[in-house]
Amino acid sequence: MRDNLDREWERILNRLLSVECVVNEEKEPIPTVMRFTADAKRRLYEWQHENAALCDNEMSDNVVSFFCKLEIYVLRFCLILRIVRWAVSDGEPSPSVIDDKDVAGAIELAEYFRGNALSVLTCISEEKLNELHRTVYEHLTEEFSTADGIRIAERFGMKDHTFKMFLTRNLNTLFRRIRQGWYKKLSCYSANKVTTDEQD
Repeated sequence: MRDNLDREWERILNRLLSVECVVNEEKEPIPTVMRFTADAKRRLYEWQHENAALCDNEMSDNVVSFFCKLEIYVLRFCLILRIVRWAVSDGEPSPSVIDDKDVAGAIELAEYFRGNALSVLTCISEEKLNELHRTVYEHLTEEFSTADGIRIAERFGMKDHTFKMFLTRNLNTLFRRIRQGWYKKLSCYSANKVTTDEQD
């Protein structure tokens, strides 16, 4: 590591700690309003519309719940990144606006956490399967059509409407729709990019 790294880190922390907390007569903090630039606002709105569409098309309540939380997280990430960028800069005045670069970084972070959340939900969903659902799930090929899935399910005594419900309720956790009537099976191992060989 560079010799001056600890001094640089100290400078950054001191700059963050030096930000004045303005209070009112009751000693309550007065918020500082930071507005978005036009480009930043446009990028944020585009992402919010995409996230809302994902929520509208999602069947899993757990997935929808997390996707909705991302709406708040992305705004917090914008603030954090803006303040951090200010803290590491030299001579930049106190930040007053959130720009396009801050929003782009915040979206990247939100999508990173979306991917991780889906991986965790896949593992949880896999663990909660009952014996019949687990048997059918394990015998499905990595990619399959609805008709193929129904045939496999029927071999183990699962009715076609039960299989369809199983498929629908576990979209984006145990299954991903590739196209109409065609699905990819997800697993805890594949969701986390780990092979069974690596686990042994």
